[in-house]
Amino acid sequence: MRRPITHITEDMVLRIMTEILEQMVRTNYFLNKEAIAFKIHTDQIESLSEEIQPKIEAFVHDYRLSGVHLRTQKVSRGGIRWSDRFEDFRVEIRSLMLTQEGKNAIIVPSGAKGGFIIRMSRDEITKERFTHFYERFIDALLDLVDNLEEGRVVLDPKIVRYDDDDTYFVVAADKGTANMSDTANAISRKRGFWLGDAFASGGSRGYNHKALGITAKGAMRSVERYFIEQGKHLYET
Repeated sequence: MRRPITHITEDMVLRIMTEILEQMVRTNYFLNKEAIAFKIHTDQIESLSEEIQPKIEAFVHDYRLSGVHLRTQKVSRGGIRWSDRFEDFRVEIRSLMLTQEGKNAIIVPSGAKGGFIIRMSRDEITKERFTHFYERFIDALLDLVDNLEEGRVVLDPKIVRYDDDDTYFVVAADKGTANMSDTANAISRKRGFWLGDAFASGGSRGYNHKALGITAKGAMRSVERYFIEQGKHLYET
């Protein structure tokens, strides 16, 4: 049954929904998993052009779980947060993505950020239950990227794909997921993902970038370079 659009808000919502569908370039729907994931080229959605948006966005939905992962470019890095903002967790993650973009300017090309909510009260979420949802989120995100074998891109025939090759995808620890890097890397190894233990930084087989002060050292190197270009020696009086 058709009916006319009678309010400008209805028109705006329908236009945005149409643009989202048009820019939806991948899904794991045909893998018949409980968590459904979609990949969207958000930067192509004209209705959102007034604000800074990610280039690539992944959305994951399950009965008890919803999450997003936002990348400013294909090669981006950032952590995964367990959010408690049920109503606007994407707003939170987008804000953190913008912060990450600024921080990453001195260590890697671009910033990213991911986050998810669990629709249960905190006292119901045991460690085992949390791990279950975290694993489901990470696994769904990996469905939306390509793998490499001996330098060749490997495609899953059950993944509907309308975009170009996309093989670089990494995650890191953040609020609520500080001890989950080994769990993420275990999923990476199980799936045969080409990055292996390099998929999630900070695990027991990797390095702790905060303990090593990677960002701070990168900032210091940037300052040193600036003074060198000005013909000055930073450590000389």
